Amino acid sequence: MTNPTPSRSQSLAIESVCRQQIQQLIGYLPLVGAWIVYPDFEEGKPRRWVGEVRGDRPEFNEGELSYLKSEVWLPHELPLARLSQLNAYYVYPLPPLADGGSSNFFRDIDSDSRGLSQRHPTGIVPQGDRSGSPDPTAHSENYPASELAQSCSYLLLWAAQSLSPLQVEFIEQQMQMLHHYLRGAVASHQQSEELPLLRQSLHKAEHQLRNSLALISLYAETLCLGLPPGPFQEQATVIRESVSELSANLTTLLNCGKPAQKLPDQSHDLCQIVEETLKFMQPRLQEKDIKVEISKTSVVLPIDRWQIKQVFENLLNNAIAFSPLGSRIICEWRVFYQEVLVSLRDYGPGLSREDLQEAFTPFYTRRPGGTGLGLPIAKKIILDHQGSIWLQNHPEGGALFSFTLPRHPQPE
Repeated sequence: MTNPTPSRSQSLAIESVCRQQIQQLIGYLPLVGAWIVYPDFEEGKPRRWVGEVRGDRPEFNEGELSYLKSEVWLPHELPLARLSQLNAYYVYPLPPLADGGSSNFFRDIDSDSRGLSQRHPTGIVPQGDRSGSPDPTAHSENYPASELAQSCSYLLLWAAQSLSPLQVEFIEQQMQMLHHYLRGAVASHQQSEELPLLRQSLHKAEHQLRNSLALISLYAETLCLGLPPGPFQEQATVIRESVSELSANLTTLLNCGKPAQKLPDQSHDLCQIVEETLKFMQPRLQEKDIKVEISKTSVVLPIDRWQIKQVFENLLNNAIAFSPLGSRIICEWRVFYQEVLVSLRDYGPGLSREDLQEAFTPFYTRRPGGTGLGLPIAKKIILDHQGSIWLQNHPEGGALFSFTLPRHPQPE
């Protein structure tokens, strides 16, 4: 039996997480059924419909399920990240999963102070025939193919009775976590497609730069040996040292572009790795009087200890550089069934649109004295560990870097 392709394996993992989420909702809430619609990565399958129904409910029949899957009932617009009631159904549209790190929808949510009764429109779903064959005229004329259905993932709940405000709040909290997970999956899929291009670009850089750097280094060394002591020899020495530093950075970058080596079989405690990294970085933290708050949850993962320390060091260096004096950095993680989600947040000025697009591009940097290699290297390490990494602006200010690490990596 052959191993599944990366997209197939990822698709199965996402489906498993969605099914667990649905089972939890059905177990806690008075529901006839629950479904999640989300983008799929398998070829020829742009979207996937995953769900369960309680077969003992008399309301359920195959005609009704077919009607729901047609999505003709879905309105053109619904508030993102809000649970809206449509007669016997509740719909929770997830925010876009690939919005370049924008947090605008979070601000929209936070600024929406309306009560539940005000944001639960009723009477939107045409009643039609409860056998699952509603009036086709009403559907085609009043509810043509919904733009929401074409562009947005969503949760659909078929409720046996109206949900209470506490139940609605519970669902919205669960969906925020699912959105974060799905967004990471989309980022992982995009990055897996970009990785061959990154490697190709790095090999081109080696071909174009190695010979030129070697020639400059040779001439600089000759000048250092031939010039008498004085300002000209000092300038030649600066040139030689600068070329040596450029060569070392190029080597680091090219190592980042090599195919992943087989990860060691040993497992390490993520919490311990972070604590060791913070000890190493204490001088920089003390210089700006920055406090780092970390999760205390111990989680053991099959990871390369030195490489993951390098990821945390690179992300912390970036966060410290842009954090104001006396501020704090929050590093925390959540353990899911298949993976661990790690986030690192600072309270700096946040990320510009250009930062969101170019942060993982080699040699791009806004940090004084930065080489522009820290984030690309961190990205390569996380991808080698079969994880994903992304960034966005936190809705309350500052930058938020997130990455995932699998608890049970797939064999190479």
